[in-house]
Amino acid sequence: MKNKWTVFLILLLGLNFSLLAEEPDSEPRSRHHLVNFSLFYPVSINQSKSDSVNFNLSLFYGHVGYVRGLDLAGLASAVEEELKGVQLAGLIGVSGEDVIGAQIAGVFSVAGERLSGFQISGGISVCGEILHGFQASGLISVTGNEFRGIQTTGGINVVGETFRGLQVSGLINVAGESFRGIQATGGINVVGETFRGLQVSGLINVAGESFRGIQATGAFNITGEDNIGLQTTGAFNITGGTFKGLQVAGGFNIVGDQLSGLQVGTFNVTSYSTGAQIGIFNAAGEMNGFQLGLFNYSQETPGVPVGLVNISKFDGRIKWISWANNISGINSGVKFTVRNLYSIVALGGINIYKDITQSLTYAGFYGISVPLGRFYLNTDIGYMYMDNKNIFRSRKGEIDQHVFMLRGFLNWELSNKLSLFVGSGLSYISDSHFLARSGEYRPLFFAGLEVF
Repeated sequence: MKNKWTVFLILLLGLNFSLLAEEPDSEPRSRHHLVNFSLFYPVSINQSKSDSVNFNLSLFYGHVGYVRGLDLAGLASAVEEELKGVQLAGLIGVSGEDVIGAQIAGVFSVAGERLSGFQISGGISVCGEILHGFQASGLISVTGNEFRGIQTTGGINVVGETFRGLQVSGLINVAGESFRGIQATGGINVVGETFRGLQVSGLINVAGESFRGIQATGAFNITGEDNIGLQTTGAFNITGGTFKGLQVAGGFNIVGDQLSGLQVGTFNVTSYSTGAQIGIFNAAGEMNGFQLGLFNYSQETPGVPVGLVNISKFDGRIKWISWANNISGINSGVKFTVRNLYSIVALGGINIYKDITQSLTYAGFYGISVPLGRFYLNTDIGYMYMDNKNIFRSRKGEIDQHVFMLRGFLNWELSNKLSLFVGSGLSYISDSHFLARSGEYRPLFFAGLEVF
């Protein structure tokens, strides 16, 4: 009896070790299938997520390791490793690593690492690292690292680092670091660091550091540091560092450091200028170039300001000036001097030319002054409008006059705050209704004083 129990225990232990030795793996060994069909994995021909197939058909959800051929899914399909060929999914198409070919999905297309080819989805297209080819989606296209090719979407395009090619979206284009190519959107274009190419948007273009090329938008162009090229907008152009090229804005042009080009806008501002500013208001910290506008301001002005009002903090003076002449009677205004250049803005009354006492004149002059010891030889050109009827409602038939003047006069400085001057010149006077047709030349004689 004792021998029987001993034999029984030996057989039981042997069976136990046999079962342990033959315990199945958690994942069946990978196999290759020429054709594979899945209802909803694991209800499928392949029983391993690492199986390779040439033609993969999934009704609801399929999951294989490799596809070299065609992956067709009614709803969703996942390729664990690599896809070489075409993936078509009604909702979601995923490849865990590389895709060489095409991914097309109704909602999501995902390539975990590299994609060489194209992705198309109705919602979101994602490539985890490098994409060489074409991404298109209805909402968002994303490449985590490097992209070369074309991104187009109805919503947002994003590249994490390097991008060379074309981004087109309805809302936002983003390239994290270096970008070479074209960004076009109805909303916002953003490049985190270096950009060379073209940015076109309906609202805002942003280049975080240096930019070379063209920025065109309806609202804001912004470059964080240096910009070489063209910025054009309806509102604001802003370059934080040095700008070389052309800024054109309906509103503001701003350069944080040095301007070595041309600004054309309503308001032009720069810290240091060796270029030109043309606008209603121009401002520069140090102006070594040229300013043309109604109002020009700078702190230091080795350059040339041309305008009605020119103000320099360290190189200029503002004086009150009055004079009488044989054309417009008494005139008085403000004289703005910047080094040896000056401008005058003045009002006057009494139209001596037409013998009209109730007349208001508006005049502006721009000229140069040459020092001769305590005397200054001045010459300028000017324009005057003689308003005879609109302001004071003079009798019917009195016509306004335009007066163009070339003047020369000698200024005698009695003290630092008072000087006298006398001069003469030539004027051309025409009625406002016949400016281009007729007029007459008249000699001009005047004398006056400057105060402060």
